[in-house]
Amino acid sequence: MRDVNHLLLLLFLLLHPSSLASSLSTNPKATHHQCLYHQKSSLVQLQENLLEYSFTTHSYSKADLWDLTTDCCSWQGLACNGDGLVTQLDLSGFPMLKLENPILELVFQNLSFLVEIILADVDLSAQSSSWCEAISPLLPNLRVLTLYNCALSGPICSSLFILPSLE
Repeated sequence: MRDVNHLLLLLFLLLHPSSLASSLSTNPKATHHQCLYHQKSSLVQLQENLLEYSFTTHSYSKADLWDLTTDCCSWQGLACNGDGLVTQLDLSGFPMLKLENPILELVFQNLSFLVEIILADVDLSAQSSSWCEAISPLLPNLRVLTLYNCALSGPICSSLFILPSLE
């Protein structure tokens, strides 16, 4: 009987080699970690201070970028790492946006794992240099900062130079 069991097991493994490979694999299965509450809260605050405007109607409306009932790691323009930490914020794929009055220090203090921020076509003119002063001390991991067509003028604050990985 014992030989029959071994033969059946061998036959099963020969007919289903993927079962053997998956059972021998040492790689853990990928898991999806949800966005952390304090990060989602900061992103909601950012969204509340974004205005969407049209050049044809000259009307502004609050930008409705993300479905707040879903996990923020699944939102368009965001990327998270395996621990559910937001690592990328890309607002360039949306209609023309204007950042109104957020306290950027409060937004970015909970997003300290951001590696990439793309604010192309986001009007930052109302922020003066506060956007720069908020980014530098709070985002030590920042490597990419894209700001083209952001209606900025004047010098860029020198505090950006303290970011060791900024490209």
